[in-house]
Amino acid sequence: MTILQKSYSRGSLLAEAMVWRDANCGEQETWLGYTVKDVLFLRPDERDLLEVWYSEREGKRYKEAIVEKIRGDSRWFEKAVERFNAEWEYLFPAMTSAHALSPDELEEYHRHFIRYWPPMGIMDVIPDIPALPEAIRATALQLRADRQRHSNLTDEPYIRTVRAHYPQLAPYAHVLQPAELFAGTIPDAAELEARKKGWFMTCDAFGTTEMLPETMKVRGWEFEKNDTTVSEVKGSVAYPGKVVGAAKIISTKKDIGKVKEGDILITPMTSPSFLPYMRLAAAFVTDEGGITCHAAIVAREMGKPCIIGTKIATQVFKDGDMVEVDAEKGMVRIVKD
Repeated sequence: MTILQKSYSRGSLLAEAMVWRDANCGEQETWLGYTVKDVLFLRPDERDLLEVWYSEREGKRYKEAIVEKIRGDSRWFEKAVERFNAEWEYLFPAMTSAHALSPDELEEYHRHFIRYWPPMGIMDVIPDIPALPEAIRATALQLRADRQRHSNLTDEPYIRTVRAHYPQLAPYAHVLQPAELFAGTIPDAAELEARKKGWFMTCDAFGTTEMLPETMKVRGWEFEKNDTTVSEVKGSVAYPGKVVGAAKIISTKKDIGKVKEGDILITPMTSPSFLPYMRLAAAFVTDEGGITCHAAIVAREMGKPCIIGTKIATQVFKDGDMVEVDAEKGMVRIVKD
């Protein structure tokens, strides 16, 4: 039996999830010499929240392959940077333009996005691999930071194309597959409504969530089980300090307006769109991330207590809980009024 661990949670269109899937399961081989096998993309319900699950083996193999490539080829990292920059140069104007792409133009954008994804993923991971040279880690970190400032715009071309060319489908923009937009082969309303309730995707399968248990069984997969009935969680300290405040659980960027001054922002992971509310929050707690993740960097810049990598904080706490963030010990716990 292979245990899947939830590695990422974030708001995402199905179209962007398919870029991620096609990069992991195909384009990645160009860069790392293998493709991912144990990966599950899951939108478990009607929330705008994508979960990405990998086996522990896949995560370890990914970092090992990057180290091996950098040590074995002095130009490999340089070529990854070149591809990263070249593809971004194509993508960025389309992301930021008010012009809606035609279906054919969107297909070209999609192809570039898939080619961009592997070097982007490499830049994301390299800063958290201590075995690599500091200069390489610093370069990757800067590229990652530059890209993250605009990461919330990558799905805009898909949304604008739907609004311009298929306006009747605007409520379903988040569950349309790219190929359906390119060819105009739109599923019927019943299929789209079913997708809105949840869907899953592997390297070679796509379906609605009621089909997931059988898929998990056939592939020999199980979800990692964590005890979410506890009243405290532990993570890594990104910036020290100790503070008490009301928890605000931010599952997607649509929830971020709940954060008021002095609240404890608890989220899978922060992004640049969170910044105005991070200034209000007294501390940050994340499920995901390493010491160079967005939340950790912002915490150090703002001087606010931050605990990262708790895995389950968003499941343990609920809005309004009074919690103590002890970013000396890496603990977050519910406190009595």
